[in-house]
Formats: sequence, C-alpha cells, structure tokens
Amino acid sequence: PIRNPLEVAQSLHARGDMGIAEGLKLWQSYMRHVVEFSANCADVAFVRFADLLDDWRGLVARVAGQLSVPLDCEGRAMEVDAFLEPSLHRQRSSDSDLVAFSHVEDISEVQALYRACLSRCDTPEQNVRRSAEAFVMKQTDPSATVSFVLCIENNAMRDQAMLLCESIRRFGGRHRSAPILAFAPRPGLGVDAETRAKLADLDVLYVDEPLNTLCPEYASANRVFAAAWAEANTDTDFTVVLDSDTVFLAEPAVPLDADVAVRPVDSKGSATAGPGDLFEDYWIMLAELGDISIDRLPYVRTTIGNERIRASYNGGLIVTRRSKGILTRWAELFADSVKQGLRPYRGHNINIHASAGYVGQKVSEYWGSNQAALALAIWNATDRVVHYPDCYNVPLHLVAADGEIDQRWRSQPPVHLHYHWMFGQRHYQISQEIMSQLGVQEEVAIWLGERIPFEPGP
Repeated sequence: PIRNPLEVAQSLHARGDMGIAEGLKLWQSYMRHVVEFSANCADVAFVRFADLLDDWRGLVARVAGQLSVPLDCEGRAMEVDAFLEPSLHRQRSSDSDLVAFSHVEDISEVQALYRACLSRCDTPEQNVRRSAEAFVMKQTDPSATVSFVLCIENNAMRDQAMLLCESIRRFGGRHRSAPILAFAPRPGLGVDAETRAKLADLDVLYVDEPLNTLCPEYASANRVFAAAWAEANTDTDFTVVLDSDTVFLAEPAVPLDADVAVRPVDSKGSATAGPGDLFEDYWIMLAELGDISIDRLPYVRTTIGNERIRASYNGGLIVTRRSKGILTRWAELFADSVKQGLRPYRGHNINIHASAGYVGQKVSEYWGSNQAALALAIWNATDRVVHYPDCYNVPLHLVAADGEIDQRWRSQPPVHLHYHWMFGQRHYQISQEIMSQLGVQEEVAIWLGERIPFEPGP
C-alpha cells in the first residue's frame, strides 16, 4: 500500500515520534527497500492507501485479477465494512503538498520515489486519466478569451435564456463583453421579432438553424449540436456551454492549466457506478461505439449524495478548450448513439421531471445520454480536467431539499446558479430565501427580484 509520504510523516509527528523531516526520510528508507525488492518480481501489486478506504471491493478485485488469486470480496464484506473507519484517516495531504517542503534535505528524491510508487499503483489506463486531482482551480487564465453558448426557443426557455444573457453582460467581469451565441436549433421554434431585437441590444448573436433534426423531441440534444456549431465557427480560446435555466452572479473563472472545467452530475441517474451497475452495459456500448476504452473514465462523486460513479458531468456548465475539438466529437458520438438506438432508459417506462415539467416516456429514455457522450469525448481527448468548486452550477432546487442547507454550499457565494424550476411563480419566493442563505449579495438579489418570477411561457 502506498500512502502519501507527507501523511505518514505528519502521523508520526502527531503522536510525538519524530519531526516531519525525519518522518519523510524514514518513509523514503522503507519504500526504497520495497521498490528494490519488487523490481524483479512480477507478482507484486502496488495499491493506493486512499483507494483501499474509498472502494476496497474494487481494489481487492483488481489485486485478485493482477495476481491471479481467488480473493472473495463478499464472504466477509460486513466485517471489512465494520472494520474500516475512514474518519481515522486524520492526516490528509494532496500529491502536490510536498512542494511546500522544498527546504527538506533530499526532498526531490522523496518526490521522485513517491511518483514512481504511484505509477506502479495504476493500470496503464488509469495512468492517463487520474482525474482532477492534478488540476485544482486555484489559478485562472486572465488572458483567455471565451464564447458563451446557450439555447433559446419560443417556449419556457425564452425568458430563461434572456435572463442568462443579461447576467453575463452585467456580472461577467472581464468576460462581460465576450461573444454570446443563442441558438434556436429545432425547426419551427425560433423566437419572435421582439425577442430578437432584445438579443441584438445585448449584442447576442442569434442563430436560427435546424441543427437538432436527429432527435428534436429531446430538448437536451439542442446544446450538443449548438456547442459543436459554435466550436467550429468561433475563434476564442474556450467555449462555455450553458443550460438556459442557469444564471451568472459573478465573474466565472477560466482554467489556466486545464483543457476542461466541469461539475459532476448532481445525482447518479443513468450514470454507472462501474461493473455490476444497471447502466454499465449502456456505457460500455457507447464507449465501444466511439472506439474509447471505458477505463479512460475516472471515478468521481456526485454533488448531491456523494455517490461514487464513473465520470458524468452536468450539462449546465461545460468549459472546453476549443482547439481540442471536444464539442465536435461529443456531437458525433451522441449522433451515432441515437442512430444506433442506444438509450440508457430504454424500456424503463419512466417519466422524468425536468425544469420545464414532465418530459414524457419517449424522451425519458434518452435522459443522461448526452452527458455520457460528453464524458467519453472529454476523457478520450485529454486528462487535463478540472472540477469547478461548489459555487459553480449550484443546484438551487436540491441544496435545501431536506430543509437544511449543508455548510459546503455556504462556504462561497454562488458564481453560477442552476435554478431549474425555482424561478417560476410557485417557487420563486423560496428561491430568494435560499439564495439569501447562500450569501448572494443584496445588489444581485434585487436585480434578480426585478426579473422573476417568469411569466408563463408561450
């Protein structure tokens, strides 16, 4: 088992055994012997200490396969679950925290040894996609140019999209004058002349093109084809793809050293937790359709419920480096999946409730399919992926679903809010109370209060 050497040193220090520098040297001495001993041994499995706590079943299964030994994960699973106590993992450090100990003698050798050990922990597929751990949202690129992409139609989406465009122009900071492209991608749903005039006043490019003719019944497909069109027809560094039922309340950050910035999905839905999951076969078939290894996807945690799933990202906010061509590949893979009849909820006979109401059983079969295609397109193109912090894509309809608002949502005022149906006549007063508790500034709250609730859509 490989544990971060700084955690080991801090643990020794906390119980009074030795200082941090001595603890690092002790770790180095032990692990050097381990590496030397195992250099000529094929039957050695290196595993991450944190992975053992997060998913011991998956790790033990991998060890069993790697060493060809019949390890039974379920025979004494209850005892193992009872024995493991994640709260006792008191010393926690990221892989980059060792940089702060550059003054320690031989620290570069400790770092190199640690990297070598970590490389032995992962399969070749895992090595290329260790998720956002390596990229943190501490820095942004002040010189980066962005284009914002959203959809607007002659339905409930119209007022939502107008509010989003206004919010970018008012609260977008250095990006407030960036290009905004508003798409009407389904034939017959273009907006009226008055709305087009308002978009022009906001310097928003209105694109009325029949981009979504493949599955027009599935409104979420709108942004897939709109995003690909924008990627091919703009020249900015980044493309920001947005759900229309979102709003910016402050300047968004653009990643400095990453190609993608996203938020994991709020809840599992049609995502997969890995082998044995109800939706795993769908994801495997989709990956094979795109000639992508399913193991390219890292495991992430949902924003609500903290469920462990293969990477699946919320479509409310997607930021990609345009030169990577991710949005184009996303549209290609999604279109291929529709043509092949791949739908995660096929035959489930469910009726999903979205921001505009119930979508019907036929559309529900598609639900989550565009997100699956997005995750595969991202990780097939790059492993430089960063997860935005909790102040982005804040799920306003869920943060107070149980009555109490978790402190994590209060730590920073929202930068980008995903309100779903909360700005409608029935819920807008509750939404204002929740936003106040989240720390939304009074000026912003007044601005929003003048624009909601939305009138019933055409």
